[in-house]
Parts: sequence; structure tokens; C-alpha cells
Amino acid sequence: MGWLLLLTIVAVIGYFFYSRKTGSVRLSKKQVQVLQDVLDQERAKSGAKKQRLVDQAAKAGKTIPLAQIVAPLERSKDAHNDDPQYIAAVDRTINELKRRYDSDVPVDKAYPYITEDEEEAG
Repeated sequence: MGWLLLLTIVAVIGYFFYSRKTGSVRLSKKQVQVLQDVLDQERAKSGAKKQRLVDQAAKAGKTIPLAQIVAPLERSKDAHNDDPQYIAAVDRTINELKRRYDSDVPVDKAYPYITEDEEEAG
């Protein structure tokens, strides 16, 4: 009977060390909030940096080919083929872009379409 108690104790201690080594990390609510704040700050910095780059490119007169904007929109229709309202909205957007721009879209005008596509993907 003593060996069973000893075996149980060894198993519990072994499991304790195993779970500490490979177990999930548990954070307090405060630690989670701090991490979330850091992530939010980094997202804001990244967004501001992207916007500065877009503004610089717009001042320099840079453009993006219309086909490069339309292609992801067309792909998004395939992903939402069960939603006719979404497909209609994308078609309206594509038609409006083609109506406004011949072959190239100014960077600052194209940026909102690109950011919408990034948000949807990620």
C-alpha cells in the first residue's frame, strides 16, 4: 500500500513539473490589459506610419494600377458568394472605380480600398 502512495506522489510531482514546462501561460487580468494596451499602441504607430507613407507617395504623384485594386475585390466576391448584397456592393465599387479612373488610381484614393482588404483578411 505504501508503494501505491509513493507512486501517486511521484506522479503528481511529475505532472506538476510537466504542466509548468509545457502548460499554457496564465496571465492576470492586469497583465492581459497591459499586453492589449501595448498591442493597441503598436497598431496605432503602424497605422500612422502607413498613413505618412501614403501621404508622401500622394505628394509625389504616385499611382496604383486599377487592376491591382480590382483583383482583390473580385477575389473577395468568391469568398462571399453566398451573400448577394456583398457581391452587389463590390460590383458597385468596382464600377465606380472604373468610371472615375482610367487605368491608374492615385495612392491616397486607393489606400482606403487596400486597408479594407487588409482588415478583412486579418
